[in-house]
Amino acid sequence: MPFQPTIIRRSWWTQPLSTNWWLRLGHFGFWTLLLMSQIYYRERMLHFDTANYAFNLIWFEQPYIQHGRWIGLLSQGPVLAFIKGGASLETILRLYSLVSMAGPYLVFLILVYFFRSPRGGLLLLLLHILTIRYKFYAPVAEVVQSLTWVALSLGWLLRDAARWPLPPFRNTLVAFVLAAPLLVTHPFGLVSFGLGYLIWLSADGHWRVRSSWMVPGIAMAGFFLLRLFGAQSFSGYEAGRLSVIQEYASQLADLPGLYIWDRFLWYLQAHYPLTILIFTGVWIFALTQKKIALALTSMFGFGVIALLAMLTHAYLNGPIYLMIDGYFTHLGMPIALLLVLALPRQPKPATILLISVLVFFSLHRISSVHTFFEKRETILTGIMDQQSTPEQPKLMASMEGWDWSRLWVPWAVGMESLLMTTLNDPAAPQTIYFLQEEESLDYALRQKGYYIGQQGRPERYQYEKRPPVFEALSPTPYRRVYVDGTY
Repeated sequence: MPFQPTIIRRSWWTQPLSTNWWLRLGHFGFWTLLLMSQIYYRERMLHFDTANYAFNLIWFEQPYIQHGRWIGLLSQGPVLAFIKGGASLETILRLYSLVSMAGPYLVFLILVYFFRSPRGGLLLLLLHILTIRYKFYAPVAEVVQSLTWVALSLGWLLRDAARWPLPPFRNTLVAFVLAAPLLVTHPFGLVSFGLGYLIWLSADGHWRVRSSWMVPGIAMAGFFLLRLFGAQSFSGYEAGRLSVIQEYASQLADLPGLYIWDRFLWYLQAHYPLTILIFTGVWIFALTQKKIALALTSMFGFGVIALLAMLTHAYLNGPIYLMIDGYFTHLGMPIALLLVLALPRQPKPATILLISVLVFFSLHRISSVHTFFEKRETILTGIMDQQSTPEQPKLMASMEGWDWSRLWVPWAVGMESLLMTTLNDPAAPQTIYFLQEEESLDYALRQKGYYIGQQGRPERYQYEKRPPVFEALSPTPYRRVYVDGTY
């Protein structure tokens, strides 16, 4: 009689990784994001903070770190190597866009292949797609980069315990060691991690183990003190953000009357409708399964993140989503953790369909907002094409012609415009600078050899020290033009 192998039926969460459905979905999701990083590399690299980072890397050929957030070195290293090697502008920007997404994918591979944590891999993917929209097009944003380290630490806790059997104290200690890079990313990452750990504690009775509270209590206190010290000493910007929270916290009862509350509700309806619907459904499902603590902590986490995000941006009075979108990205953490911890581990067609639909919906919504950045580039390059000449490619306009709703913030437009036009035609770069009311830059209108890239820092970029990428930039003086805002 021929040999008949024994077939062992496993649940989807514990079967071999080669046939694990969540692993396949994770690969699909990240491959799609990597592809989008190349399809939309212009939208991701030519606007706002990303343009600022890329421009400074190219101009000075050295790391560019803001607010003490040293985690950016990981993605800047390969880019700097290509810059110093004389790569073209398109190659540099494509690489920067790719590397910023390759990092999270590498962490995904570590989670699923080394830690044996398919649920951690799924968590990482969901954190990068569920509630991120405009910030996908700002890959240097540390508020988004912090999500990778939140997922790495929580993913360790979600692993197959048989792979790395450790007593509870050491298990928790490793998780917090893995979370240490959050000290050099955006401080909101620490908030997200702390709430995520609380949600994990509420599942499967982890809260009953004393060491699960001791290590986090000491570590989180130390983390927040270190980060608070860093905010005060390294970054006046972050200290300013803390003061905004303190200022508006006293007006908490008035929050529903503020513009930011209207924008929060708009986000839920316009960008997250299916995500919130599924979150609500799974939350009710958790209650029916008597996972009361998990349901309550996940809703608490969602509420705290939403509240802090709104308080931090309570000053908002117009549809400018450049910063608030990054904070709202962390709303995906309690949603993703609830999905991972509440849904049954046993393979169910409904679970497969639910997560798959959510992934496809989120990827589609991320893709759909690229049109804003596409139109923004079209507007800026259109202004320059209409107003500049080959003899005078450097323009200066007043802020009266700036359309805040369609162009958002203007502080980096000098760099953005030079990157855009150099990418279009390296031999004929153009630039435009929007003059602030209190600025007086008449010398740049009269004299040759000036380049102004950033509002408030007119002397930062010396024309004679421009890099080879911008060698063709004309030394001619700026020309004052009128932009009427009807573009």
